[in-house]
Amino acid sequence: MSRVSDSSFFSYVSLLIAFFLLPNLALVLGGFHGFYATYSVLALLTALSLPLVALRRGLGSLDVYVSTSLALTLVVLYTALGFLWGFASRPRLSISSLLVSLGILLVQVLSAEVSRSLALGIPRGRRAVAVVLGVLVGMFVGKTIPAALSYVGSLRTPSALLSVLNDVAFNLIVTLLHVYGGFVPAVAFRLVVDGYWRFSPLVLDTPSLGLAWAATSALVYYGLVLYLTYRTPTLRELGSSLKLRLRGLPARLREYLPQVATYVVAIAVLTSIYLRVVPLVIVSGSMEPTLEIGDLVLVRLGVPVDLPVGSVVAFRLNSTIVVHRLVGVEGERLVTKGDANPEPDPFPVYRRSLLGVVVGRVPKVGLLALALRGGLKPLELLPLAATSVLLVTLAARRRR
Repeated sequence: MSRVSDSSFFSYVSLLIAFFLLPNLALVLGGFHGFYATYSVLALLTALSLPLVALRRGLGSLDVYVSTSLALTLVVLYTALGFLWGFASRPRLSISSLLVSLGILLVQVLSAEVSRSLALGIPRGRRAVAVVLGVLVGMFVGKTIPAALSYVGSLRTPSALLSVLNDVAFNLIVTLLHVYGGFVPAVAFRLVVDGYWRFSPLVLDTPSLGLAWAATSALVYYGLVLYLTYRTPTLRELGSSLKLRLRGLPARLREYLPQVATYVVAIAVLTSIYLRVVPLVIVSGSMEPTLEIGDLVLVRLGVPVDLPVGSVVAFRLNSTIVVHRLVGVEGERLVTKGDANPEPDPFPVYRRSLLGVVVGRVPKVGLLALALRGGLKPLELLPLAATSVLLVTLAARRRR
């Protein structure tokens, strides 16, 4: 971290105080006018402060590629957890609403990271103090004074403390990105992660998880903190270790394959989310032989107007999700039946209870999810366990 002159020191402190106090303008003015005035002034202050920090670089061990890859890895992880724990669906935004939300996101992220970068330049080379300031700025900039006091006052309960640990861990990640990479990599990370939570039509259903989500995310964030602290080489350097195993491929393909694989996985996951296609694991044999226990089915959320008879659909039955075939339509009532069942389902199914239509199937991939949920009997786990032991044994023999 480079040292700053006395004039720059006072400029940084003054701007940082302005960023802290500005959200209270909304309380003074109130209503829509207060909201509009606050974000307008915040955008102006951010634009004026941006030249001071935009070109600031960290220690040089991270770049935009790495920070974006780390953010996409988090998004893929959130999506994987959503496949296991459930998604929350959001309505699609209109073009005007999307543009307004995008503008608000840019102002929020840029103002927060400009403030954080200013704070990192205040301690004049004392990196540990700078990191602490960066975390605190990230946690409190953007909050009004009453909101900040309420946040501090809520620390009396264990659940609130766990939530604070989660906030500390995330802001520590972004602060370390400033330290190792600079302003631009940190902003790129924030835009990807925050953009997922704000714009993705399907997101991990965190409210239903409660403390489980706070604990899981805190562990994930602290793992990423450890990576940034002790393992700061770029993903290109990490990928170079894989090139030795790809000697049969052309040199240029060996160089870019690890990087391309990272983005292919992330793009595939994001495309699945955008298309509202989610996987469900088959847990019963009512659809055999078409669908077997442990099969992963891909369900496109939403019900077409001209849903043809014979489609395999997913619908809610009380607190469970059932995947059966549509065999008839009687007004608003749908007649469904499992392929393995001799008779149609005795319970009524209505169009409003439909989740979507099955558009794909991957055999037996869901066995692992069933095992994690405790949905498999010991005998059913034997093939999975045998396969795992075989793979580990082959890997060990190859290493020797």
